[in-house]
Amino acid sequence: MLKTTLLAAIATLALAGAAAAGEAGPAHRTDRDGDRRISLVEMQAAQAERFDRLDVDRDGRLTRQERQLGRQALRAERQTQHAQRQAAAFARRDRDRDGALTQAEAPERMAARFAQFDANGDGRLTAGELQAGRVAMRGQRGPKRAGRQRLGADVDGDGAISRAEADAQIRARFARVDLNRDGYLTLDERRAHRQSRRGQG
Repeated sequence: MLKTTLLAAIATLALAGAAAAGEAGPAHRTDRDGDRRISLVEMQAAQAERFDRLDVDRDGRLTRQERQLGRQALRAERQTQHAQRQAAAFARRDRDRDGALTQAEAPERMAARFAQFDANGDGRLTAGELQAGRVAMRGQRGPKRAGRQRLGADVDGDGAISRAEADAQIRARFARVDLNRDGYLTLDERRAHRQSRRGQG
């Protein structure tokens, strides 16, 4: 019963959060004052909102169950949004509305892969063929890193993440990315950090 209640609540909150975010990416949502830099205060505010969305029982601690159910709800919402964007893009390109893309209708970047995606070789790409081709390409690149924007680590080993533990984690992460120690994260610093993480992975 508790699991069902938690999942329903977290799903509702995750959907509301995603809807409120609109089309902006994570960095845009964090940059509250729009100066194209992220301060520690802005980063902490964004993390506090994520914490509150997941802390369904409002006890100031995120249990493993709350984090797991929150990730599931967020993953489901992202998949739904992704599928909607793909369907809309497909419909825009399918100019003759026949339910398939010809090579002329397909985006230029797909030209080299058109034959590879065209599983039955009929010179037309259905939405299913396109999706299967994208899935295959993702598999070749390897799995994406999960758990971006993690809310912290359970330092004291009590099975839950407290606000203090989450805040300590965000401070440490901010310090790692703030290369010039000016108290702001610029786009260049975030890119450099991502590059260094890719190099380590």
